[in-house]
Amino acid sequence: MSPKLALPMFYLPRWPWLSLVWLWLAAPAAATSLLDRGDAYFETVGDAEQIPDHNITALAQDLQGFIWIGTPSGLIRYDGYRFRRFELQPDGDASLRARGVFVRTLLVARDGRLWMGTDADGLWVFDPLRERFSSVQRQAGLDDGLLHDNVRALAEDGDGSIWIGTRSGLNRWRADRPADCPALAAGLASVPSTQTTRCVLERFAQRLGPSTRGTDERILTLLHDLAGELLVGSWNGLSRRRADGSFERLFADPQAQPTLAGLQLLSLTRLVDGRVAVGTAQDGAFVIDAGRTALQRIPSDASAAGIASYSLVMLQPRPEELWMGGFGGIAVLDAAS
Repeated sequence: MSPKLALPMFYLPRWPWLSLVWLWLAAPAAATSLLDRGDAYFETVGDAEQIPDHNITALAQDLQGFIWIGTPSGLIRYDGYRFRRFELQPDGDASLRARGVFVRTLLVARDGRLWMGTDADGLWVFDPLRERFSSVQRQAGLDDGLLHDNVRALAEDGDGSIWIGTRSGLNRWRADRPADCPALAAGLASVPSTQTTRCVLERFAQRLGPSTRGTDERILTLLHDLAGELLVGSWNGLSRRRADGSFERLFADPQAQPTLAGLQLLSLTRLVDGRVAVGTAQDGAFVIDAGRTALQRIPSDASAAGIASYSLVMLQPRPEELWMGGFGGIAVLDAAS
């Protein structure tokens, strides 16, 4: 992939990531026109009162079109006109009233519910029909619950089950077994987290067998593939869960070039042609072919694109474009080359 446009970070307003994604969600045609003229335009959304500390850690758009904004101090919903801050407390639990919840990741499921992973407060679900939250946290002494309260990645598979990437391994909430965890089941009564309520989640610790390292269990990003496979990005590269349930490493030979061995994977983005773009913390970005057999660095000349080695986020607003964002700024690449 070759660079089409590089936008240094100083071109952006004070809230660069919200501005970037809002532009993509709200006005892709306008953005394309402006890019064709060589002019970069970004609309600023929100101020210091509406978005505390100007820090945004997660974004999602729900089925009604609302924009959900995760921050280190809680959750905000934007309807195009107003910002609404949500006080994150499960039914009957006031323990979180006095402090914010650090939102790490957001996922809108097909049933319309919003799933939220936090930095230290476990897994949360928001039911928009009832406008109520429920949550589960790790319970000491149980061997079939949430592995860790630090939840950094979420993905929904083909049957509506939710994969949960934590600091200590991989969980799955089974959509076909809602009674296993009533707090997370759609349509069931919320369960206060002050009660000792059992929540059974499948665990996939040591998923790579004897070769599993501690850094493999620190999961940062997940992607459910159209072929039914789950891609897992961690502090130690990439692995996948095949349709038959087995796990294997991908592109893990440290002698090969390029390689994902030992890299912290920050993002996995499915492209429209079936390829997967991979963002890392140390070595820029890569693309994996649709057959999952070949790894290619993108762009081929990272310095020319103005992107540093830290590749934080990617999106594909049009089939011919791939947007990459990192500490070095934003680059718009030709996805076909």
